[in-house]
Amino acid sequence: MVLNEIHLAKRLCEGLRDSMKGLVITPMMDPERQINGTSVDLRLGADFKVVKPTKYTHLDPRLPKEDIKRMVARYTEEIHIPPDAAFVLHPSSFALGSTLEHVSIPADCCGRLEGRSGLGRMGLQVHSTAGYVDAGFSGALTLELQNVGTLPILLFPGVRVAQISLHLCYATTKGYEERQGSYSRQTGAGGSQAFGDVEYEKLRARHAEVRKRQFVEAFPHDAYKEIVDLMNSKDPPPVEALWQYLISKIGAIGEAPPA
Repeated sequence: MVLNEIHLAKRLCEGLRDSMKGLVITPMMDPERQINGTSVDLRLGADFKVVKPTKYTHLDPRLPKEDIKRMVARYTEEIHIPPDAAFVLHPSSFALGSTLEHVSIPADCCGRLEGRSGLGRMGLQVHSTAGYVDAGFSGALTLELQNVGTLPILLFPGVRVAQISLHLCYATTKGYEERQGSYSRQTGAGGSQAFGDVEYEKLRARHAEVRKRQFVEAFPHDAYKEIVDLMNSKDPPPVEALWQYLISKIGAIGEAPPA
C-alpha cells in the first residue's frame, strides 16, 4: 500500500519525535509544496560526480579493490556548484548527483524514487536502475542523472528534481543500516560500491589463481630453479636483489608477477 499525504505527514511527525522509528526527510523547506498526494518532492544537492576522458578502456572487476579505487579516482571528477549557479547536463551525458535532503526510511516501509514529470519531459532521468530505497536506509539519495533529450539541461541546486513514494511492507528484522549496507549514511553523490560485492570477491580470487598458474607455467624453469637455489643457500642474497633478478627474467611474459 502506498502512503497518502495524511499518512506521510503522520510518519514525518513520528520521525520528529523518534528519528529511529519514523520517516525523516530533512531539511523540509516547503512542506506545502513538497508533500504531494502520494509522494514527497526532493531537491537537488550541490555536489556532482562526472566521468573524465581517460586512457582506460574499461574497469576490470577482477583487479584488486585498491587498484579499482585508484582507477575510479583518476577518471572521476567531483564538482561543487555554488548558490545561483547551474550544473549543465549535456545530451547523452551522465552524472551522479544527490538529494539535498537526508532521508531515513522506517523499518516497515520501502521507498520508490522517481523523477518529476516537468523535468522528465525535458529529457531528464534521475535514476538508471537504482530507484528502490530499502527499509531502514538513512542518508542522502544518490541520483543517476542522465539527459536523454536533445538540448542541454540546467540543473540548479535546491530545485525539486525527484519524488519519493513510501510503500508499506512487513517490518524487516534488520534494517539497511543494521545490515551495514554499502551506501548507509552517505552524503553527497556516492559512487558505485559494486566491486565490493561477494560475487566480485570470488571472481578476483579465481582470477588471481589463474594468473599465478599462468605465471608459473610461463616462467623459465632454469631461472625458477636458480632463484630457489639462491634462496636456500647458506648465504642468500638480499630480497631486493632476488626481486630485480626476477623482474629481469619475466620480460617475455609481458606482465609483473601476480600478487
